[in-house]
Amino acid sequence: MAKGSSRTYVALSYVWGPEGQPHRTTAANLSSYMCSIDSTKLPQTIRDAIYITHHLGIDFLWVDSLCIIQDSPEDKHRELAFMRDVYRHAYLTIDAASAEKASDGFLNDRTPLCPDLVLPFICPADDVDPLVHCGRLQLYENPSLDICTTNEGNLRTGERAWCLQETLLSTRTLVFTPHTVQLRCQTLTQNIGGAEHDDTFDIPRLPIALFYLDRPTSRYSEQWIQIRERWLEVVNHYSRRKLSYPSDKLVACAGLAELFARALGSDYVAGLWNDDHFLGDLLWLVPEPARLTSTEYLAPSWSWASVEHANPFYVGLHPNPRAMATSVACACTPRDLTFPLGPVTSGYLVLQARMFRCKVEGTQVSLVPGYTQDIFDDSPSVRVDSYFDNERDACDVCLWAVPLQITDGDSDRAAECWGILLLLSSPAAVSDVLRAEYHGLKVFRRVGCFVLDGKQKARKLGWDDDWLLDTSTNVIIV
Repeated sequence: MAKGSSRTYVALSYVWGPEGQPHRTTAANLSSYMCSIDSTKLPQTIRDAIYITHHLGIDFLWVDSLCIIQDSPEDKHRELAFMRDVYRHAYLTIDAASAEKASDGFLNDRTPLCPDLVLPFICPADDVDPLVHCGRLQLYENPSLDICTTNEGNLRTGERAWCLQETLLSTRTLVFTPHTVQLRCQTLTQNIGGAEHDDTFDIPRLPIALFYLDRPTSRYSEQWIQIRERWLEVVNHYSRRKLSYPSDKLVACAGLAELFARALGSDYVAGLWNDDHFLGDLLWLVPEPARLTSTEYLAPSWSWASVEHANPFYVGLHPNPRAMATSVACACTPRDLTFPLGPVTSGYLVLQARMFRCKVEGTQVSLVPGYTQDIFDDSPSVRVDSYFDNERDACDVCLWAVPLQITDGDSDRAAECWGILLLLSSPAAVSDVLRAEYHGLKVFRRVGCFVLDGKQKARKLGWDDDWLLDTSTNVIIV
């Protein structure tokens, strides 16, 4: 089916599994597959999707392993750039949420619910009622609590990073969960047969306006802020999911990024938006520091996408924070110029900020679960909680703390200051052009973030409204 075709088609969202796709489209079999494909050799999940598509009276089914030439980087880049449109314009997306791998299929018989259990109980006599009563307590399994939701832990596709944008971008989705079938659209989820559905753990849907805006909405309007904040929610869900290849981290969410970019009108830099809320975007932390570090470049250290095995979440969402730094310049180099919102080969950030020398001494329990250290500024001595991005850098004893945002606090919340922790890096980490433009600036990489709570500590460090005067410096972070 050619691009731009108005023909109705169904799209499939599924998990490949560890065995991969032996019957995927390649350059070698492309000619024969263009003529016909022996469906009996396809994985059961794809065969089940073909069955559903035919019974819906639809002639076309889009499957990534068949519609993308898997051993052609050029075709992959070209098709991935259109992924947003594939799922957005599908008449229906089939979500094989019960299949752990492609060979499992999803039209299997479902495990029946446990039968109701009736237990007798006795109400003893008391001063109000002198009679003894015997009653019955009926226990039943409520499917809405944990198996008929789109909670990521319950669905196989809910564990995979690639499947998130397929879910969020689809107009309507038929979800084959382990215990039932759901019809999900952009406004609600309905269990087939009318069974109760609890949407408490559903993935938050995208604002409807995202799909209809043909130009950026008014910056800082209520709608713009709603869309901006929804991106952080998307990242939180996305970063918990698994990827077979860490290098796909910025690829598997590029379709969503393209949709948000059109509405926000902000520059997209390795998973973040370079606008007036950019400092808050830098304040992500890792509850459990990564034990493994990819040998392959993923993203600049200031991006959440640079951490391979982690579930970062944002902490810079306080109302009306005061900025303690300024973004001077920020840019990334895309791996493929035809795929600008995809993977990057390098990136840098120049901040005008105040820097404090600090060192790691011991450990400390924090209100936020995770790996914490005591950070002491050399002079004056102030302790703050810190959260490292990976265990390797938690051993470094010579770091720099850079405050980014501070809140004044109120009756319900103490004043807080959030910032990032930096480690000196090699000047070779930046290009000759960048070194020439910012001659003499030191180069750092991010290794974590920190929080300082309480106004007394902030005053002790001299973090007042005049902090910027003659106290800040420019720094390059890669």
